[in-house]
Amino acid sequence: MCFLLLIFIITGCGREKGFTLKHPNILLVSVDTLRADHLKCYGYPFETSPFIDSIAERGALIKNAVSVSPSTLPSHTSLLTSLIPRKHGVVRNGYILSNNLLTLQKILKNEGFTTAAFVSSYALSSNFNFNQDFDLYDEKFDKNRYPGQQKIERAANKTTDAVIKYLKEYSAKKPFFIFLHYIDPHWPYSPPPNYSRLFNPSYRGNFDGGMKSIYSLRSKLAKGETVSDEDKKQAEALYDGEIRFVNDQFKKLFSELQSEEKLQHTIIVFTADHGETFFEHDGYLDHSPRVYETTIHIPLILYYEPKIKSGIKINKLVSNIDIAPTILELAGIKIPDEYEGKSFANLLVGENEKGSNREQLYVFSESTRKAPYLENGVNEYLLKAKNKWPNDPFAKSIRGRKWKYIETPYLGREEFYDIKNDPNERNNLINSNDNRIKSEIVRFRNLLDFYKKIYVPPAVKYIDRKSIENLKSLGYIN
Repeated sequence: MCFLLLIFIITGCGREKGFTLKHPNILLVSVDTLRADHLKCYGYPFETSPFIDSIAERGALIKNAVSVSPSTLPSHTSLLTSLIPRKHGVVRNGYILSNNLLTLQKILKNEGFTTAAFVSSYALSSNFNFNQDFDLYDEKFDKNRYPGQQKIERAANKTTDAVIKYLKEYSAKKPFFIFLHYIDPHWPYSPPPNYSRLFNPSYRGNFDGGMKSIYSLRSKLAKGETVSDEDKKQAEALYDGEIRFVNDQFKKLFSELQSEEKLQHTIIVFTADHGETFFEHDGYLDHSPRVYETTIHIPLILYYEPKIKSGIKINKLVSNIDIAPTILELAGIKIPDEYEGKSFANLLVGENEKGSNREQLYVFSESTRKAPYLENGVNEYLLKAKNKWPNDPFAKSIRGRKWKYIETPYLGREEFYDIKNDPNERNNLINSNDNRIKSEIVRFRNLLDFYKKIYVPPAVKYIDRKSIENLKSLGYIN
């Protein structure tokens, strides 16, 4: 499920409040469920992200960044371990991270960092051991955000205020690593009142963005009933309001960093864990069941004025498992051999893309469940089979610069797209008679088979009843 911002303060020759830091401070902000093409810097026509766009205009825009999973906990675990889910074992939301994982925060802690996390959703609760290697883990969820529901989320303004308070009180003479997670764009789509009508002020229907409205809409889809264009537009408009709210909260945090003199020699990296689909494929509204571009194409923006050329656009393919190695290289810390991702720091200092080592890279992505309202014609044998890997029946893809192959075993479906010329995945080429395309399909099938042979024993599923109910209320599990 997310959206990430990393701030590095390179202070090897700089000073912060009277002392010299050996390594940069790092602030990683993850905004849940933010798809790349709903930011204006990625071509969106509406003003959802003016402050984020301003960073993109002054820094590097990575045009082809892809997530390995369209689910919150698996994707975030990949982000912080530089491993695909088949290697770290966190199959789906609600599973427990192993203590044997070499997390980014563990490496930074060993290098002398103070580590802190501020999370805004129960999906990243310490109950799932996501808090490992953090000195401080702030998960104070807002009991009043959604009346009648349990304390499972926290709004962006309250999370921002908690981080600002921490920064104001921070006095340690060593670098900090802060992981900051915003949940707001994730459903329910409930932006604050002054953001709820920004993008569709004329709407007069009954869709309010709450979970009851969402489930009602999905029920219509399951029954084959028509969902009005007005309701579809309103769902996206409320989602956009959430993005704009987070944009403004990040601006507030950025201003605080400036006032605290913590932005000297600053590198900013901005990305997401996954996106959201609004009726584009099979008419569904969701993220976890599919690996289309709407759910796995994520924003990634980098800014560092002394080194990154203003306005540069990088076309190379990047995965979110590449972020942790890049952080370490930029911070001057050795990248461990266990990390699967590849640093792209060389592209940020002006290396010619044609000379980079990323030309033949591919990104493997894997969904974590079936779409509960698209089950007609499902091969139940596949769903009940004792697979070595629990997600084997579900959608998975291999994404390159030009081609993308998708396999969905439980639907008996294969898809192949020229993603460079058909970014919306409208023209399925799987039955093409073109010999060149046929050859590419075989090659991508073989690549996917290679990844399907990789697996570790899945992490332990958390079976506490309260946790199950909390995850259900968020729509994370059926």
